[in-house]
Amino acid sequence: MYGFALDPVFLTHTYGGKFIPIPPDSTEQDIRTLTLKRTNYATVNLTKECKKVWPDVIGVVPGFSTLSKRTVVLALFACSRPNRGYIPTEEERVQLDALKEILVREGFSFPKEELGWFVAT
Repeated sequence: MYGFALDPVFLTHTYGGKFIPIPPDSTEQDIRTLTLKRTNYATVNLTKECKKVWPDVIGVVPGFSTLSKRTVVLALFACSRPNRGYIPTEEERVQLDALKEILVREGFSFPKEELGWFVAT
């Protein structure tokens, strides 16, 4: 799949934490339940925001790459094997820049790689 690598810890705990707080008196079971809700809400919300720019976005899914290792990916499209020769059109570049702006606005950063091919896991 082709997309943006996202930090899974940031996605769940920081980005998801904006929407679903975990009260300090939560039990371990409450924390597990709320963490799952955070992850779900974060992925749905981020996908919805990005669909405004890239309507066919697949969503946030687990992925792997040599640089990022195991991560989550905002997947834009998928195919049976990477097309290493893929060069975005000018229109797609504008859309990719707009997607990156959304991600940066929401606090995501790209320490290892920004955009590339990932293996779905």
